[in-house]
Amino acid sequence: MNPPTRTGCTQVRCALTLPGPLARMPAMLGAALKAMRPHQWVKNLFVLAPLLFARQLLVLDVALRSLGGLVTFCLASSAIYVFNDLQDLEQDRLHPTKRHRPIASGRLPVHAAWVLFWGLLAASLLFGFLLCWKFGLVVVGFLLLNVAYTLRLKRIVFLDVLSIATSFILRVIGGGMVVTIHLSGWLILCTLLLATFLGLGKRKHELLSAVQDPGKQRKVLASYRRESLDILLLLVATATMAAYIFYTIADSTLHTFNGPRLQFTIPAIMLGIMRFLQLVDRQADATSPTEAMLKDPLFLLSVLAWTGMVITFLYLPRGG
Repeated sequence: MNPPTRTGCTQVRCALTLPGPLARMPAMLGAALKAMRPHQWVKNLFVLAPLLFARQLLVLDVALRSLGGLVTFCLASSAIYVFNDLQDLEQDRLHPTKRHRPIASGRLPVHAAWVLFWGLLAASLLFGFLLCWKFGLVVVGFLLLNVAYTLRLKRIVFLDVLSIATSFILRVIGGGMVVTIHLSGWLILCTLLLATFLGLGKRKHELLSAVQDPGKQRKVLASYRRESLDILLLLVATATMAAYIFYTIADSTLHTFNGPRLQFTIPAIMLGIMRFLQLVDRQADATSPTEAMLKDPLFLLSVLAWTGMVITFLYLPRGG
């Protein structure tokens, strides 16, 4: 019996090898997941804010509906991220870090990215209206706002930041709608100011980190000036802290927290805001400050301290 030839072995290996499209599938799935930017889903935690402050976190059916709202906004925001990357394909290829994104780098083909976008869009609308028709309308508003932001609003100075802030307010409103919880005006105001502060900080960091012409990386940057951003950041940071302080001494808050206990969380808020201002000024770091803060130990400490105190004050048995 003749020993197997080298050609025969090669044919066996070829027979066991997956066809080209199937062999590329795991890499494409990984690229698709990255294009959805799951690390950005932390922004959607604002959906849970009404649940937390209404003391419904431990009510199972209410908490499950709120988690459903969170998942819906994760799908909707991922759809927008994919749509944004498709629209900014050429511009992202000029950016020092965005050029490594799945679509800009070519790891996720354009046709596959469009399929992913429509799938995420349909899933978010389906889940949204299944949970509650009012919540579904909020999701529609969120999607329309962000599509408008991608196509036009992000090119208009200051309106781009206000659009981002409005998307955070829609997250909070949606979180209240899905569990039919009344929203505090203070919660809306603090969310608006905090989101505006984060948006202005991101624009300043992008302006500082632009190597030559800022407009090549993001067109609206050509209309921003560092001096005006410095002033606005300080004003909005001050307004954010002031709004939160007034919130802690409001009659409704004193009733909810059974006294002035929420005032103990003020240092944590101040620490987080001041640390973010430091992260914004890191000119040599191309990483977005809103992403850097999620890895910064000091900022995370302030968030964990605030969250821990709020949950303790709201959910532990009250004395007296």
